[in-house]
Amino acid sequence: MVDAIIAIYNRTVGFFFLPFHFLLLPFYFLLLPFYFLLLISCEKSTTAPPPPGPEIVLSLAEEPYLTEISLKLELRNLPLPQHILITRDDSPIFNDTMAANDTTVTDAGLRPATGYSYRAYRMVEGQKTDSSALLPVSTMDTTSHDFQWEIIEFPSSYGSGVLRDVAIINENDIWAVGEIYSDSAQPWLPYNAVHWNGQQWELKRIMKTGNSIISSIRGIWVFSENNIWLAAGSVYHWTGGLAQLSYQRDINTLETVEKLWANSPSDIYGVGNAGLIVHYDGRRWQKLESGTDVMLTDVWGTPDGSEAWACGWETSKPTVLLAYQNGQWQKIYENYENRFQVLEDTLSGSLSSGWVFDDRSVYVASNAGVYKIPTSGYGKIKRLSFRQFWFPGFPFRLRGNGVNDMILVGDRFMAAHFNGWSWRHYEEFTDLGAFLSTAQKGGLVCSVGLRFDLLGQAVILIGRR
Repeated sequence: MVDAIIAIYNRTVGFFFLPFHFLLLPFYFLLLPFYFLLLISCEKSTTAPPPPGPEIVLSLAEEPYLTEISLKLELRNLPLPQHILITRDDSPIFNDTMAANDTTVTDAGLRPATGYSYRAYRMVEGQKTDSSALLPVSTMDTTSHDFQWEIIEFPSSYGSGVLRDVAIINENDIWAVGEIYSDSAQPWLPYNAVHWNGQQWELKRIMKTGNSIISSIRGIWVFSENNIWLAAGSVYHWTGGLAQLSYQRDINTLETVEKLWANSPSDIYGVGNAGLIVHYDGRRWQKLESGTDVMLTDVWGTPDGSEAWACGWETSKPTVLLAYQNGQWQKIYENYENRFQVLEDTLSGSLSSGWVFDDRSVYVASNAGVYKIPTSGYGKIKRLSFRQFWFPGFPFRLRGNGVNDMILVGDRFMAAHFNGWSWRHYEEFTDLGAFLSTAQKGGLVCSVGLRFDLLGQAVILIGRR
């Protein structure tokens, strides 16, 4: 309105200052008070917008799990403290006084693949007043336990055969490493890898500079078929020709690299004997202080590489769980006595493997169970197991696609699947042997190990779903 009056004023001024209208200037001065009155009245009628009213906002704090939902509650333009009630399907799950403008509320004990409705209310003298909008949420679904299994055996007639680790690139490109002595022409020279090309398993010899074989490969990490990293005490990088020595172990110590985990070719971790942790940044390897001399049996990390974890144990030493956070390795857990107990709400047993799918929880396996641990340090530790007491075999490896799709393998050919809600133990594989490692990608599982017989022979268990 003010802009329109100013425009009329400018046009009027222009009109009266035209050469042939100078005689009308007295009339122009008579109009000036009228313009100013209009401007003043417009200014008086312009008012500031009203302040925002009180608001209660309820939203998801993070993606739902199978049995729990985390909600974010915000109070806007409300004095504090406030008494707040949150209901799930009209049943109260939170009824407390809030002294801050926001908080997180976790609703647990839910069922998978189930829809729920949440609403928050402000309570005044026991009565519901303002409320949030209704928030509909569905929990995550489970995955199927039904795999079609196939066991492949690799006779090792001239020496003890074993496969110690495995990596899946895709369903037509799988690599496993170890030793298989089956070449009658060179019975002393093992094959140290097997490769699935989509049609058949091929026995391979990965050679290093000097055209000698890499002996006793214990760990593998694969980025592509021409970018493979191998742990055999030292670390080798294989691109299809002769493998190049990337990290040389100190032969004057017991420190060896046994297992690998990587987020990218410029972010690779290796762990092993005597608490050894090394890291590759794409240019050089660096030994990192672990704070322990316990043998580390596994290493893993978050999908974005922001955090890494390692665990291990030895017969006469405590079991440990380490985390790489804020630029250094920290000891999260160290205990000896609990190695011989099965506990529900704290870590127990000998920690041997682990895996993580997001920044909310880490899963750690021991012979006492698989433990779900909140990474924040807050909340309860939860034991997950298909047995009341010890697992039927010592677990060597835990891997998976998500919190609702994990594979656990171990001694006595133990193989089990957790779908986020329940376990299935595949008891048909119980025998004299061990699955030492496993990998899972989509509906494909590949576990490797050995069967205990006169010499031992390498075995692979393939599961397709």
